[in-house]
Amino acid sequence: MIKLFVSDLDGTLLNGKHVVSPENAQAIRDLEAAGIEFLVATGRSYNSAAPLLEMHGLSPKMITLNGATFIETDGSIRYTHTLDTSEIKDILMYAVEHNLEYSIMTPEDYYLANYEEFIERIAKHVEEAKAEMDEDDPDYDDTTSTSQFLVDTSYVHDISEYDPNMELPICKIMILSSDETAKEEFLNTFDENPNIDITSSSPDNLEITNIKAQKGLALEEYAIEQGYTLNEIVTIGDSLNDRSMLQMATYSFAMENASPQVKSLTNYEAPHHNENGVAKVIADVISGKYN
Repeated sequence: MIKLFVSDLDGTLLNGKHVVSPENAQAIRDLEAAGIEFLVATGRSYNSAAPLLEMHGLSPKMITLNGATFIETDGSIRYTHTLDTSEIKDILMYAVEHNLEYSIMTPEDYYLANYEEFIERIAKHVEEAKAEMDEDDPDYDDTTSTSQFLVDTSYVHDISEYDPNMELPICKIMILSSDETAKEEFLNTFDENPNIDITSSSPDNLEITNIKAQKGLALEEYAIEQGYTLNEIVTIGDSLNDRSMLQMATYSFAMENASPQVKSLTNYEAPHHNENGVAKVIADVISGKYN
């Protein structure tokens, strides 16, 4: 019997408009009503991920920042895995020397280049989210759904505000580049470092975390704590930063929109994220198809 359903966000639970559709939100409610726990595992921070779910009245536990933090339903942090100071220094120095754009994430804050562009993109997502919400949905709240995106952007900062002397708990560094050679050279330089994990959530980035900060490791720890076996867990995702959790579960799903490489890691395929693929898999789980 399935007891835990674990979903990635971007490209999986979120559609092409970067919001949770009403269909996917209702499916999560149905899943929880059936006594099956729903858990999010995302590369996003809690501040970025939570509003997307709260606008539907959902507040699941979350594995965030690729597994660097585990967040309880009330938003409190159970644990954090940060990058070592020496790794941070080496990575950022390399990025500067090679003119690579990068961003930095702590459990609470996000330092990034193109700050204005990011804020404009959030504003666009607000309008798309409002259009996506069903006004007949009992959880619909126009004021709340908008304010959760825009009222609190205090966690977002321009990269120029980052000061190494602040000694922040850095959980994740992203190298942003569409230059395949540049990314390959970065990997050749850092991939053998036993203290870090390097993965990707899209073709134009590399994501660097503490070696312990992986979705699969976080899920394994939680499953052991809760007494779930691998045969009682469903995992679903679309990108390489999902690889560790997709490889561990018997019932692992790659989205139709995932790359062939990600699909090769899973046992099943889910419909496209723009076709409410998560909702359709949840319906099959509730029906007992995968028991």
